[in-house]
Amino acid sequence: MALERYEPNRRGLLDILKSEGVRLMLHGRAERVAAAARAKGQMMGRKKNVPLPIVVDSGIGQNRARAAVIAKHAGALAAERKNRILGSAIDAAKD
Repeated sequence: MALERYEPNRRGLLDILKSEGVRLMLHGRAERVAAAARAKGQMMGRKKNVPLPIVVDSGIGQNRARAAVIAKHAGALAAERKNRILGSAIDAAKD
């Protein structure tokens, strides 16, 4: 029995990668990462009830949907450098 060669439907795969459903899924995961980073950042800061300014952005580009978690303040960047609040929050994106 001969093996058949797999030929991906590149246009179909691109359509999936650029779909609104994929963007929404990525945005939801990014929101979970941001929430975990904010919670960890609140516990580390001097002002315990002030959340770190961490925002989520998502969109559909030319080739794929994407999402980003962005620290918008020098204090958040310093917290990331010292305590890895964003890096350690990435596990929140898991199902």
